[in-house]
Amino acid sequence: MSSRTQRLGEIRFDLLPGPYAFMASIHQARTEDILRRRAQELDVSTVTARAVGLDHDRSRVSIALDTGETLKARFVIGADGIRSFVRDAVGVSFPDTGENTGDSENMVLADIRHQAR
Repeated sequence: MSSRTQRLGEIRFDLLPGPYAFMASIHQARTEDILRRRAQELDVSTVTARAVGLDHDRSRVSIALDTGETLKARFVIGADGIRSFVRDAVGVSFPDTGENTGDSENMVLADIRHQAR
């Protein structure tokens, strides 16, 4: 586990109790592919563009796109990466991610309980 260039420590998953004593991760592109395929199965339309504006009320979301188009929907999924405009717009963001975080790094956000030995 590290924070930018500083090594913070190691996490031993094999010491965790229960059947899930491991960490699983999935690449952002794979997540998007899974969501896109499931949307197609459900006959839900999807758009690939960058969100630049978002407004919502109790029943609808309006999303302004970098194409100049504005879409209205019941839901919007914030699967647009670590610097997600969608998550930021609704107040759910990853704090202190830094500007130099590249796509080649694996990033994990977790709530953990650390027990010093």
